[in-house]
Amino acid sequence: MKKIVLVIPEKARGWILEGICREIETWFSGEATYCYDLRKIPAGADAYFYAHYAFYISAVIKKPSLLSENNLVWYTHPRELSITEVEMIELFNKSGKILITNSIFKEDLVSKGLDESKAKVVLGGADPHMFNPYKTRVPFKFILSFKLNSLKKKMNTIGFCSAFYERKNPDLILKLINQFPNYNYLIVGKDWEKSSIFKDLKRKRNVSIVEARYKDYPYLYSLMDVFVSPSLLEGGPIPLVEAMMMGLPVVSSNTGFAKDIIEENVNGYIFEVDDPIDDIFNKVIKAFDLNSRDILEKAKNLTWKSFVQEIEKYV
Repeated sequence: MKKIVLVIPEKARGWILEGICREIETWFSGEATYCYDLRKIPAGADAYFYAHYAFYISAVIKKPSLLSENNLVWYTHPRELSITEVEMIELFNKSGKILITNSIFKEDLVSKGLDESKAKVVLGGADPHMFNPYKTRVPFKFILSFKLNSLKKKMNTIGFCSAFYERKNPDLILKLINQFPNYNYLIVGKDWEKSSIFKDLKRKRNVSIVEARYKDYPYLYSLMDVFVSPSLLEGGPIPLVEAMMMGLPVVSSNTGFAKDIIEENVNGYIFEVDDPIDDIFNKVIKAFDLNSRDILEKAKNLTWKSFVQEIEKYV
């Protein structure tokens, strides 16, 4: 039986990266164990999955002998590190494989010197049993929410889903809402009260902002007619997959794995973040007419099971 060690520091517990490790544990055909201390990575496994490339860099700097192991390193998106980019690429070339969230980042890393044989795109996924448009129930806490329930009746609801970060491009969200006020807007995620646009959003009768438990997300997606991801920088984002599994057309900025999973005129559209606002919104309008059966077909293989099966090829 093959053994994989899932390496994720204690400080990252509860973060989305631990959730990805849980999916590997669930679907891996062999034995999966966790290591929460970079100084105590056990020997003897067939592979070591580092849930973020910064963890891998920290671990091998502390203990260079780890470089001889079959290290599978998850590359999400660029960020500042304690070492130079050249040093990072050098360490990547000594790994087993760099598992990259999308084709854009693979091309970028290879152009900077990453050995192409080390670079593998592995697309993130979602749970098709959870995100099922035919089995979505109204959570009890939302049964009496007149504002949310009215969205389903009015239709023409444009949705967004993410925690607030500046890289999620809140300014574009506000610009869309201001320039096209004859639609309803639903923003799902936490920390939007920290955004500079929050007060403007709260004053608008056609905008709903909801912080909810993850298990309630399918219901909230069911209130949307089109899903929009306006981000400046992404590894995924995973909500694109979740929305597609719910049969929603998706309109995304050209970031993350948008080009890997969106076929224009079939399941959605892609725009550049500096496109004119009218051009972006025209794609949103066109998305309303896409066929949900085509969208569901494009999403059916974007599961966490498929994600883990792809990783398991390198164990």
